[in-house]
Amino acid sequence: MKHNLTTLVLAFLFLLPACSGCSGNGKAKGSDSGSDSDADSDSDSDSDSDSDTDTNTGVYVSDAGPWDWEDNPAGEDCGPGCKQLTFSDSVEPLQWDVWDQKLVYLTGEDGPGNVIYVVDILNHKRMQIPELYKKYPLATGKSYLFYPSIYNDTLYYSIKVWDEKVRRSELVRVNVGVNQKVIASVGVHAPDSPSPLKYVDVYDKYIVTQAGCGTNLALGNLCLFDWSVIPAKSTTLIDEAYGNYNSIWGNWIVFTDSRPGYFDITGYDIAKQQLVAVTNDSQYSQLSPRVQGNKVVYGDLRLGTDQSVNFGNRNHQAIFMYDLETKERRQITSGQWIAADPDIWNEIIVWMDYRASTDPNNISAFDGVQVWGYNLNTGKEFQITNLPSTAWPERPKEHPRIWGYKVYVDMMTKTQGIENAIYQFDLPEGAR
Repeated sequence: MKHNLTTLVLAFLFLLPACSGCSGNGKAKGSDSGSDSDADSDSDSDSDSDSDTDTNTGVYVSDAGPWDWEDNPAGEDCGPGCKQLTFSDSVEPLQWDVWDQKLVYLTGEDGPGNVIYVVDILNHKRMQIPELYKKYPLATGKSYLFYPSIYNDTLYYSIKVWDEKVRRSELVRVNVGVNQKVIASVGVHAPDSPSPLKYVDVYDKYIVTQAGCGTNLALGNLCLFDWSVIPAKSTTLIDEAYGNYNSIWGNWIVFTDSRPGYFDITGYDIAKQQLVAVTNDSQYSQLSPRVQGNKVVYGDLRLGTDQSVNFGNRNHQAIFMYDLETKERRQITSGQWIAADPDIWNEIIVWMDYRASTDPNNISAFDGVQVWGYNLNTGKEFQITNLPSTAWPERPKEHPRIWGYKVYVDMMTKTQGIENAIYQFDLPEGAR
């Protein structure tokens, strides 16, 4: 993310061989017969690429040598099929990611003291990403880290640098393989806006972020970057900060679309360079989409009485699945209680479930919240987490993510001084 002639040459040599893996991350109860399954192929999308002058590409390569991996502690006894994966300062909510057998997460508050760790789940190892970016001539002031995301062995995260002379946000790329330490900074210079690139998500050569593209970098546009070319090609998907909580997989990006009106889910077809309406609801809001393949899961408020765009208590929020190819929409949860923050892997959908809460239609009533799942092929629903209340009363399980039939959950710990940690749960027998 920076440049003179030497660094540009280094960037070219470094990025070309790596670009094939430059980075990244259904159900069934009644169908929705509404008309919002039609594709939106109008001109809402700025499908023309922004000027390449908006982006600067450079590279910093650290000293050669192996990463310093250390043994991961054993963790607390969290029950059968459960494993604690993080043990440092509290994990920042929604600022962690899983790809295959690697977990990345951000610890610490929003400030220059925050740290990114990588966990090798299979080998029970972890390492801290070193602060090599501070060797940048640019980083003379305070540096803040945000939104780590991983694809294969490549980690991306956002960094904000702020001092009296420099106000800049950019992406950093790190090879987390075991053979060599490499940091590459692939930057977007925003001299008038130190806002970080948010909601970073990666898949293969594509990175999607909120902020970093367009002629006015202070707007926080929803951006798609293609790192298979140098300098990186950027495309503005949505102007201003109306696109967020984005998810990318294969040819599809989905995001919460907050353009004036109620919140909807919108998709972007990378191959066709066009926006597609996943929902188009003028009365109720939809949010928190996740995509794998051509299937999108999201939370929907259409079954409740909460019509506030601020989401209020989100009473009766349900999980729906939409197939981007067949245009089929399926209701996954009943809506009798809140189901929120879904994720999908192949035929399995998982979500936060409030049925055991003392106030099951209040999004803030975390006591009793567990993670449940659903198998699209069998039509069976099942509970995934079930720690006894005597082990830790009011211990909510949040933001579940699923990969390879393992479920990852942001959960409160019993360790004093560490509020949140990431736990891995096996799917129950018969769930697959």
